Amino acid sequence: MQRSTLKTIFLVIGSGIGGILLFVAAATAFLYYKFSGLAPGTTIELPVEKTVSKPPPVTEVERFLGSHGIYSGDFASDRSNVLASGPGKLVGRITSGSKPVSELRLRLALNGRVLSQWGISDANGKYEISVPYAQYRIDGYALDSSVANAVLKGKTDNPQNSHSSEVMTVAEGRPGRALDLDFVDPVKKKGPIGDVSLAKPIVVSWEAYPGATTYKVQLIEQKDPRNFMGEKRLFDWNRRPTVAETFIDLSKHGATLMKGFHYTAEIDAYDKDRRKLSTSARTLGRSDFFVTD
Repeated sequence: MQRSTLKTIFLVIGSGIGGILLFVAAATAFLYYKFSGLAPGTTIELPVEKTVSKPPPVTEVERFLGSHGIYSGDFASDRSNVLASGPGKLVGRITSGSKPVSELRLRLALNGRVLSQWGISDANGKYEISVPYAQYRIDGYALDSSVANAVLKGKTDNPQNSHSSEVMTVAEGRPGRALDLDFVDPVKKKGPIGDVSLAKPIVVSWEAYPGATTYKVQLIEQKDPRNFMGEKRLFDWNRRPTVAETFIDLSKHGATLMKGFHYTAEIDAYDKDRRKLSTSARTLGRSDFFVTD
């Protein structure tokens, strides 16, 4: 009698466990088909490979071309400290060519060692960042890269932007002045692009920049464009060639180019008052042209 009772108990327990496992399996299958968008019994067909005779054209995804973060020299390398929000405000404005930029997300570097909370610019380009009442010095800023790529497509930093401030006091009814940041179109290079030969003069050219009267040119030489430690600037900073035209024949300015090296041109645009208006954009890990022979 006792043996029969134990057998019955084990059968009941086993049936219960089996039922639970079946329920879990069924629920898993239901959730899979529900959230995968496939109905039960659907056959998944893999796409058929097709051979094409020509590669597709190379396309560029337009993105923000400026700096996603700029910090002054004495700001701490440890950027994990974030200041709590508070009743005080730091207020600034974001523009692009004097027009307001909305939805840009940014934070400020403060007092040499902490980052602020995030702020978001509104329809007028204004942003506010909440901080405790205290004294502050701004030591730079950081942008949310994904947002910057969306709202500042094709733009770069205005060279006139300020990245720091004097010490200010934030108190009740007394907000602090945050950074006003502007973004502009870059100088757009035209060529050369790809492989070039030293058998003929190499001429770097670019589009005319609005308001520019002169341009300064720098040439960066690299054996491997992905290795920035090995890059070399061919002109001394204060001896960069200055031209009024939108092109420069490198051979006429003492630039000695070498076979097997990559080169990238940097073009700075200046107005009649020698104020820097913009610069050309640089794509990390890529060069403008490569000298084949």
